[in-house]
Amino acid sequence: AAAGGRVVVRRLRALVVLPSRDLATQVYNVFEQYVKGSDLSVGLAIGQHDFKTEQRSLILDPSLPTSSLSASLFDKSQPRFDKDNLLTTILGNPYPAPPPAVPAGGLSAVDILVCTPGRLVDHLDNTPGFTLQHLRFLIMDEADRLLNQSYQGWIGRVNAAAAYQPPPPAARNKKYGELNDDGTAYRIDPTTHRSSSLSPTTNDANVLSRPVPFRKLLFSATMTKDPQKLSALGLVHPRYYNLHHLRTTTADDDADTSPNAAAAAQSATRQQYSLPSTLKEYTLSCTAAHKPLLLLSLLLDDRLPSLKVVFTSRVETAHRLTRLLQIMYAHVLKHRRHNDTTTTTSLSSSLIAEYSSSLTQNQRSSLLRRAKTAGNDNDNVNDNRIEVIVCTDGLSRGMDIDGVNTVINYDVPRYAKTLVHRCGRTARAGRTGVALSLVKDGQERLWRRVRGLVSGGGYRRHCNDDNDDGGGAVKNDMAIPEWNARKGLVKGVLKVYGECLEMLKDVLEAERSGELGVAEELGPEWWDGDQSEEEKEEEGC
Repeated sequence: AAAGGRVVVRRLRALVVLPSRDLATQVYNVFEQYVKGSDLSVGLAIGQHDFKTEQRSLILDPSLPTSSLSASLFDKSQPRFDKDNLLTTILGNPYPAPPPAVPAGGLSAVDILVCTPGRLVDHLDNTPGFTLQHLRFLIMDEADRLLNQSYQGWIGRVNAAAAYQPPPPAARNKKYGELNDDGTAYRIDPTTHRSSSLSPTTNDANVLSRPVPFRKLLFSATMTKDPQKLSALGLVHPRYYNLHHLRTTTADDDADTSPNAAAAAQSATRQQYSLPSTLKEYTLSCTAAHKPLLLLSLLLDDRLPSLKVVFTSRVETAHRLTRLLQIMYAHVLKHRRHNDTTTTTSLSSSLIAEYSSSLTQNQRSSLLRRAKTAGNDNDNVNDNRIEVIVCTDGLSRGMDIDGVNTVINYDVPRYAKTLVHRCGRTARAGRTGVALSLVKDGQERLWRRVRGLVSGGGYRRHCNDDNDDGGGAVKNDMAIPEWNARKGLVKGVLKVYGECLEMLKDVLEAERSGELGVAEELGPEWWDGDQSEEEKEEEGC
């Protein structure tokens, strides 16, 4: 393609790998914003579309009249990488030379590819013309998670594909890189050699013998330092940067040798991770029986602005809790409407939504769009707004949702890095946020162990606030205040809590029988005629 008198040659130079489809879609949208007005093209490979459609978005269109590839590019008879030939994989190049009809330099239609590991391997195996030989940047977001899971050995596959050595020019098809037989045209087929094995005295005009750098950038709030895991990346002269500690000290700085300083240094060594200083933290002690009701009081508390994200440890817990909250929330709205006949409050259960693997990709994407475009008018529920997202840790990694002011740990995380990623959904980019953790009886020791590995956040702050922001007395040596729950907010629900639990059983049974979809909104038929005896007596009066 020509742009401003320049010839634009598409080569895949940057590969961005992420562990989930939703996070990859988010990153892709950011790249799309940044490349506007430039010649760069960004591709997405996450399995959201059928494989053939995705192939055509990543490589040059074989149906163009000027292309001689239309008959062979997607021909299944073309040679493929033999995954079963382990000897060839270990001792030789696991990627055979491209079919004669495919240029040695590949047919990339994008300069930047955002993908998930599994889909990347699919294209390496099954998409002719897809090559990583020109790669300049490998970017891994949530790198510690990508390193913990093999994903079909994708790291080794990327390293091997990036080091692929194309055949020498003499072995290529004349139509790519040499004059045509009639001498009327010259077609260029650039290839990349990481470290040239050609003679330095070669006079071949088609070969530019110069090392091409391959940089690898790893990002995570909980980056691993395990050498065994990092060795798979083949890093050369790696550098480690921690954005939580940008200020550095030198040997000339005055050293503080006081006992307090020594204790602080020892504590900092023990604390592996950090939370932003703009995050306020609170705990809430509870029993298992009262836990859902205390959560509901937090969701109704106007001291905690929407949007709220509630984290659970299991998919089943997330779904059951979502349904129970929808039922209880509807009772609250019904009680308010009964006491105030002028209100226009709707009995909509869509204000509380679930995000987990039990939903389809399209359902999760739709939910995130609703969350990101939600209005800020808390008095109007007759819109598409979401006030609460109940989720698993699938939402904790990297997802950026505007307006998330409150994170609630309904289940105490078992690992410090899980706590860091959960709390990272709020107080982002210098903004403020609140994180509350519901600690059941018997979980205090687990909570202290997990929180003791994390610095920053609510440590020794917000303990002496005189304003009514929910902060209370410090009840443990973690110096994180206890939240003063307004239990009166759920007083009306207490009378019908048993009925809510029975209705939850009915809802789950309707889902098992197929009468109700897992993500389907609870309609008016679930509320009609559902009144407590006290409400019926009041209406009779």
